[in-house]
Amino acid sequence: MENVMSSFQLIFVLLHLLEEICANNLQLQLFEPTIIANPFNEVKYVLQKTDDDAAFLIETIPAKEPCKKSGNFRFYEGSGNNGILRFEHGCMAEVKTWVADSNTVSIDVNKPAFSVWTLLAKDQSQGACLGDPVNLLAERREKFITTATFPRRYPAQVNCTWRITSPNHRNIALTVYYLDVEVGPEWNCVFDYIRIQSDNNEDYLCGENIWEKETFYGDHFHVDFISDKSGVRNGFLIGFRELNIIHDDL
Repeated sequence: MENVMSSFQLIFVLLHLLEEICANNLQLQLFEPTIIANPFNEVKYVLQKTDDDAAFLIETIPAKEPCKKSGNFRFYEGSGNNGILRFEHGCMAEVKTWVADSNTVSIDVNKPAFSVWTLLAKDQSQGACLGDPVNLLAERREKFITTATFPRRYPAQVNCTWRITSPNHRNIALTVYYLDVEVGPEWNCVFDYIRIQSDNNEDYLCGENIWEKETFYGDHFHVDFISDKSGVRNGFLIGFRELNIIHDDL
């Protein structure tokens, strides 16, 4: 009888461990985009904060192939079914974005109909939208700038400026990790935009729900963000760091 009870206890422990494994507990690091791509069976993800002041930005992106069967997507603030159900849908046809302040969020999915991008982030505008430019020094350790109130929607009618230089006169890598800025009627940057200036180069950026990294190189950067009076979105996350090479080597 003792052996039988031990077997039941062992099965219980194994099932508990299996449940934890299937839950895919993920501790998101600050400012590191993470993708959960097209799950092919029912799976649960539990995302946990590593910074109490940060918030979760969660974006579900439909697959290129349209859904043939309805799927399920449930987003909870809290742990699993014990959390608060914030959103539920079947087969998606458009991008959906959420921001959550809770320490834990849970995602249940069971169809390969979409990808889920996640990002733990907080406001790193550093006062650049309050009227005066902000001067920043690049280091080997990557630093970040964002729109005001990121990852929540940025304010309308702001003019923000960051000036980035290297204290060692080295080259700088500036990477756009996330971009969600209002675009014009023909996908041009006439409403809200980021302007990146370095040396003799000038680039204008806008776009919606873009997670593809784009990196610029220069020995200094002048970054502006301009928003008009309407059409605000979630903003941007930009990282910058000093490289151990000179500008002519690139």
